[in-house]
Amino acid sequence: MAPPKYCQLSGQVFVVNVPTQANYRVAKVDMDAPSDFKVIEERQLGFEKEAGHWFFTKSRAAADFTIYWEDEVGCGY
Repeated sequence: MAPPKYCQLSGQVFVVNVPTQANYRVAKVDMDAPSDFKVIEERQLGFEKEAGHWFFTKSRAAADFTIYWEDEVGCGY
């Protein structure tokens, strides 16, 4: 089975406050918890080119995609 498309996500990310405005809804979990996808937050622009490497931007126009932080894992739409 092919991995879900979100497993290939990389680039600049903008966080939105409204779930319907997000390309993806994301929940943070403890490092020891099982997960489908792990993200490395890059501190410097230019290092976010590999899958799972994200650079959080304050410019929505510069973002490759948007996310909304979920309070719980598995909330769904």
